Amino acid sequence: RFICILGGDKFGDASKKAELFALNCKKSVILKDMEIERDRALSLYNNNLHKIFVVDALKEKKRYYRNEGKYYWSNNRYLESYDINKDKWMNINSKQSKGYSETKS
Repeated sequence: RFICILGGDKFGDASKKAELFALNCKKSVILKDMEIERDRALSLYNNNLHKIFVVDALKEKKRYYRNEGKYYWSNNRYLESYDINKDKWMNINSKQSKGYSETKS
């Protein structure tokens, strides 16, 4: 059993960071960064596929990216999966555009 910690940072901004916390041994495992920045993600683990699925909790949100010093508007819910065996994230909505557009602050 584990707890999945996806996105967000201590300042409340979106991030690509991902981590698993194993309850039985009380240790964290840092995963590769997700493809999409998230702050309040919903996740589900599929035991048969050995994959974690994650989707944005909110459909529309204006997000500030500290590294770029810009606001971006997210107007899509992005679904990604993490293959535990391959240590790889995959954007399931790959046919969609990125869904981010620069806005004036």
